[in-house]
Amino acid sequence: MAGKEAPPPYYPPAHQGTQPQHNVIYVQQPTIVAAPKPKTNNAFATNNVVQLISRSSGGTLQVVQSSSGHLVVDGCGPDAQAFNNVWTVINEGNNMVRLHNNNNYLAIVNGTTTVVFMSSPYPQQGAKK
Repeated sequence: MAGKEAPPPYYPPAHQGTQPQHNVIYVQQPTIVAAPKPKTNNAFATNNVVQLISRSSGGTLQVVQSSSGHLVVDGCGPDAQAFNNVWTVINEGNNMVRLHNNNNYLAIVNGTTTVVFMSSPYPQQGAKK
C-alpha cells in the first residue's frame, strides 16, 4: 500500500469544494431576571400565635421577671409552649407587626430587645368617635 495516496476527504454535496463545517456553540450571556416577589408569611397574620427562637441560645424568647422585679426578655425558654413564651401577632401592614404576650409588647429600644407594658393593645380606640 506504499505509494498509494489517501483518497480526498468526502464532503456532502452541499459542501462540495469547501472545508467541512465545524459545530459552533454560541453561549448566551446570562440574563438577569428579577426574583419573584416572596409570598407573605402567613405566620404573621393578625391574631396568630408564634414562638420566637433565639439565634444565640436556641431557646424561645420568653418574658421573665428580673431580680429587680422588672419584666425582661430572655432567650432561654423551653421549646414547649408556655404562657410566657408565645406571642400574639397584630399585623399593621407595610411589613410592620406588633408582638405581644398579654399586655407585654416586644420592642427594640436603642438596639436592646425589651418588654414594654401597655394597658390596651389598641390605644387609639376611643380617641375618635
